[in-house]
Amino acid sequence: MPPDMDSWATESGKALLTPTPPDWNKDKAAAALEQFQTARSEVRELWNTALSSILRDRAAAAATWLTQAESNFKKVWTLPSIGHQQNGALSLDYDVILSDAAAFNTFVFLLLLDESRGFWRDLCRCKLQDCQRWFLARKPPTGRPRRDYHSEECMLKSHAQGSTQRA
Repeated sequence: MPPDMDSWATESGKALLTPTPPDWNKDKAAAALEQFQTARSEVRELWNTALSSILRDRAAAAATWLTQAESNFKKVWTLPSIGHQQNGALSLDYDVILSDAAAFNTFVFLLLLDESRGFWRDLCRCKLQDCQRWFLARKPPTGRPRRDYHSEECMLKSHAQGSTQRA
């Protein structure tokens, strides 16, 4: 059985198993993983706060978060592109280029605040206590959009929990 954390190298087209680099340190790797998990938790908490504020009061959310996002505006670029429609007509469109994670966050937040696009209307949070994921409601072919649960699995799990509480 190969040792843990082996790396692959190629020599003359052949794949060779090479030992773990001598500078690899389990403690450093564990510390890096912990830093990553902490950063991920902080980002999630930031998004939960921002998205909750959009649901409560979009105008207040815009006033609060846009001032923080302004420094990232320069990292969101658009390039014009020409589209061809089926009827032969041309349409001017644009491609968005996001230079880093902060630019991505800024762009998503701006899309959610944009009155003309209306994404904010579809912003929902899964009501299943164990889930709480954010999602955009989608209109099914028939009936109303599902706004309470992000998936059928969460809906069924919630209903099962509710039926055991009633019994």
